[in-house]
Amino acid sequence: MMLLLKRIYRPLIFAPALFLITLACIFAFARTISAQNRPPQTVNIVNNQPFPVRMPIRLRGANLSGDARRTANGQAIQADGGDAIFVADLPASAGVNYRLQNGSPKAATKLFVLSPTENGVSLSFAGVELGRMSWQILHRDSKPEELKGVPYSTKDDFSQKFQPLPLKFEKVSEGAVFDVWRGAASKNGLQLTVELRAFHEGFLDINSEFKNVGAEKIENAYAAVLTRWQQPQAIERTVGYDNRITPLGENDWTNFRVGESRNWYVQHGVDWIRTKFAGNTTAALMHDFSQSFTVHQEAKGKRPARWVGANIPQIGYEAQTAGNDIYSLTEIARSNLRSYAERLEDNRLMPKGESISFTSRFVFSKTPLTDEQVDNACPEWIVTVTGL
Repeated sequence: MMLLLKRIYRPLIFAPALFLITLACIFAFARTISAQNRPPQTVNIVNNQPFPVRMPIRLRGANLSGDARRTANGQAIQADGGDAIFVADLPASAGVNYRLQNGSPKAATKLFVLSPTENGVSLSFAGVELGRMSWQILHRDSKPEELKGVPYSTKDDFSQKFQPLPLKFEKVSEGAVFDVWRGAASKNGLQLTVELRAFHEGFLDINSEFKNVGAEKIENAYAAVLTRWQQPQAIERTVGYDNRITPLGENDWTNFRVGESRNWYVQHGVDWIRTKFAGNTTAALMHDFSQSFTVHQEAKGKRPARWVGANIPQIGYEAQTAGNDIYSLTEIARSNLRSYAERLEDNRLMPKGESISFTSRFVFSKTPLTDEQVDNACPEWIVTVTGL
């Protein structure tokens, strides 16, 4: 089977040893062959960017047979249901033919290691300990100031109030490309499920589901997920905040929607955070642009019944640093401005039984990554190919 993929995205991330790109506009043509008689498949991936790239790729509907899978040059491939996932390594402005076949891959060093700890996980890359991660659910009634339709900042010293959820991570699968860990915990009728995909070559995808399993009050509420990353000594940190790059100091906060116009109030917030550690090891945390959920409003006066967005167009992200620790805030239900009331219903949780999902990716490198490289990797950095 032959599949031609052409992708064009905004420029992404590259480094001497580790490259990341975002690819879009995927055009696929595929011919279906029974899995039992399927010959090796060849996928041609074209990098239209003027620099090399390296990142995980998901091929949907690959339906590879056999227990061991690899490319023709020995690159490991891991099945995920009917999909195939591998780390693509592409030269600048060129294409590579990946022949997907059965067979044992070449032995490779597991650079990134994730281990469960009490209430969280620890991270290690290329023999360097990169600290621990834990999570908290923030949930309360909206404050009177948040119900007035005027600017209100949720900025706080989260380091003084952090109480980790009792998340116990268990390994649910392992493979030649990545291992999967999963944990879940609840508070006040809200459940957080975290799936960690630890790619051995230096990527970590954090897939989170925030679900209302028992909270009766869904109006006039504030809800967020707080992630604490207890880092070792950081040499340097910078943050990309709504396409603006600034240093992130040792005891610092992001803008929390304070800006020169009302439009700041509905922005995404933190796009990415870059941390450089001793010995040139670098970690880049990048947030996705997950859409918020929608709310049905009954007819009122001359206005017919309708659906509107909840809180803000995308899930909002903020951050705080406290010494060596980073607190990443993912805001789900929060206030907004009166001027957006016709399009967005603020201070709103999902109805019971419904959920919202969001994803972040860590990229780890043994060599420094620049702000430009990390910034070019946002906003889209997940590649899924359909049509095999």
